[in-house]
Amino acid sequence: MGLRVRVLTQLSEVEALTPAWNTLVEGSASATSFQTPAWCLAVMRNLFPEKPSRARIAVVEDGKGLILPAPLAIAARNGVRMLQWLGEPLSAYGDVVARPGCDVAAVMQQVLDHMQARGDQIDVVYLPKTRVDATVTPFLKKFERLPSTNKIAPLIDLRRFPDFEAYVASRSSKAMKSYRRKRRRLAEEGNLDFRVHSSGRHAAELARVAFDLKIQWMKTHGKVSRIFAHPAFLDALLDFVGQEGSGAFVSALSLDDHPIALEIGFAINRCYYSYLGAMDLAFSRFSPGQLQLLESLRWSFENGIETFDFLPSDSEYKRAWAPESTEQSDWIFACSYKGALYGKLVLNSVLPLSRRLYTRAPLSVRKPTQSMIHRLLKE
Repeated sequence: MGLRVRVLTQLSEVEALTPAWNTLVEGSASATSFQTPAWCLAVMRNLFPEKPSRARIAVVEDGKGLILPAPLAIAARNGVRMLQWLGEPLSAYGDVVARPGCDVAAVMQQVLDHMQARGDQIDVVYLPKTRVDATVTPFLKKFERLPSTNKIAPLIDLRRFPDFEAYVASRSSKAMKSYRRKRRRLAEEGNLDFRVHSSGRHAAELARVAFDLKIQWMKTHGKVSRIFAHPAFLDALLDFVGQEGSGAFVSALSLDDHPIALEIGFAINRCYYSYLGAMDLAFSRFSPGQLQLLESLRWSFENGIETFDFLPSDSEYKRAWAPESTEQSDWIFACSYKGALYGKLVLNSVLPLSRRLYTRAPLSVRKPTQSMIHRLLKE
C-alpha cells in the first residue's frame, strides 16, 4: 500500500508528532478530545511513567505525511494481553483520527499486522466505548460487539435552537420554573457567581475541588468508579486540565467565592463534552448541579458550541435536558484461544454481571464494600 507504520512508546516521539496530529484533528468532524495528542500525552505521563512500553501509538504515514495515529496500549489481565485504547478508563470515547479518504479498515489491519510482526503478543483486541459513528467503525466488521456494553449518550444539537432562551422554552416549564425559584433562594444566601475557566493552573485547582466533592458524593451514595480507583487516573485528568490550550474547561457556580457546583468539560470542533460534575452536598436542596448546568448551556450557546454531549451512560436527569442521543459499544477481536475465552467469560459475562449486582444492591450493602471494590478496580 506504500504506507509506513511506526509504533511510538516514548513521550518525546509523540511530542514530535503533535503538530501533524493536531492538523488531522482539526480537519476531522468526528474527532473528540480523547483522540488529541494533548490527551494522550497526559495519559502517558501519568499512567505509564515507569512502563512506557505499554503505550502503543501506532502511526501510519505516506510520502505526504501523517495519515492516521491510533492511540493504543497493551494491558495485561490475568495472563491475557489486550490491545486497547490508550486512555482506558479515562476516555469517554475511543477512536482514531484519519486523513480524509483514508481506507481505515485496511490501514488499521496493517497496524495490527505490524504490531504482531514486531513481537507484540496480543490475545485480544479490545476497543471499548466506541461510538456508532466512529472513524474506526469500518475496521470493526470482523469484531464482535459485546451486547452487554451498549450505552446511550444523551446530547443536544444546539443548532436546532436560535438561542439559549429558545432551548429553555423547549424544556419542561415546570422544571424551569423550579430552577429559577431555587436560584433566587440561593442568591439570597450570598453573592452567587458563575464562571467558566479555560485550561491552566487555576482550572486544575478547581478540578481538585471537584474531585473532593465527587468523592464525598460517591461515599454518601455508595458509588464506585474506575477513574477514582487509582490516583494516577486523577493525576492524568489534572494534567490535561492544567495544560493551557488543551480544550479543557472547568465551570464553577460559587456562593461568596465558595464553589458549590463544578463541572469539568472539554470542547473541540464546536462540541462540548460534559465530563465530570460535582456539587457541595450542603447545598443540595438548591439543586446547584442543575443550576450550574443551565449556565454551562448558556455559555455554550454564547461561544458557538453546536453539540452539547452529556456522555454515557444514559440517565433520567440527562434525558430531561437532552432530546437526542448517540450510541457506543465495546468491541473485541480474539487473536488467540485464551483471548476468546477471556472475552466471553470476563468481558461479556463476569464484569457486566458484577456491575449490575453492585448497582442494584441496597445502599446498606454498597457502602461497606466500597473500599474493597475500589481496590479491585485499581488492579
